[in-house]
Amino acid sequence: MAQMDGFTASDIKKAKKKDQTLCRKIEANDRMRLCEFADFYDRFAALKHLNSADRHWLECTVRADRLDIWAADTPTGERQAYHVFYREDGRVRSLHAASFYAHASSKEAQRKIGRANRLLIWECMMHYQARGVKIFDLGGWYNGSTDSALLGVNKFKEGFGGKVICEFTGQQLKTLKAWSAVTTSQILKKLKEQRTRVETPAVQYEAAPA
Repeated sequence: MAQMDGFTASDIKKAKKKDQTLCRKIEANDRMRLCEFADFYDRFAALKHLNSADRHWLECTVRADRLDIWAADTPTGERQAYHVFYREDGRVRSLHAASFYAHASSKEAQRKIGRANRLLIWECMMHYQARGVKIFDLGGWYNGSTDSALLGVNKFKEGFGGKVICEFTGQQLKTLKAWSAVTTSQILKKLKEQRTRVETPAVQYEAAPA
C-alpha cells in the first residue's frame, strides 16, 4: 500500500471502515452466478457502448479452471462492482470490470462505488499475493490523450502503484491440427462475407407520385 497514491489508499480504508463494503470471490462454477455477472456486465456494456460478455468463452474458461469472479456489495447486499480475472500460474490478468459509477444517483453514491472498486482490487491483490502469485495485471493501458473516459481508467490503475509495461497478445499455432482449424475458420469467414455481399439486395428508390 505504501506504493499507492494517498487518494487510493484513503479510499480503500474508507470503503472498509466507513462504508463497510463486503468483497468476496464468487463461485464461477455456479452457472447462475456466472449468468448474474454476465447480465450485470451486459447492462454496463450497453451504457458504455461496449461489446456484451462472451458467455461461451466465459463458460469455457471456467471449465479450464482459469476464471475468477470477484464482487463488492453494500452491507445490505446491493451489488456495487464486479472484477473478473484470468488466472494462470504466477499471474492474474483483469478481463472485465463493471460498475454503474457514472450513473449513480448522487455524487456520494459515485464516491462509494469508486471506493468499493478500489477496495475490491486491494482485496484481490491480497488474496493472490497470499497464494504466491507474482504478477497482478490490471489489464490494458490507453496510450492516447483524447478519450477522457479511458484517461480516467488509466488514473484509476495508476493509483495502485506498479508500472506500465509493453506486451503483445497473439496466437501461436504449435500443431498441424491447430493450424488446420484456424485456417479453415478464416476461409469459412471470408466465404461467408463474400456470400453476404452477393446476397445483399440493392436498394431501389421509386419516384413519389406527383
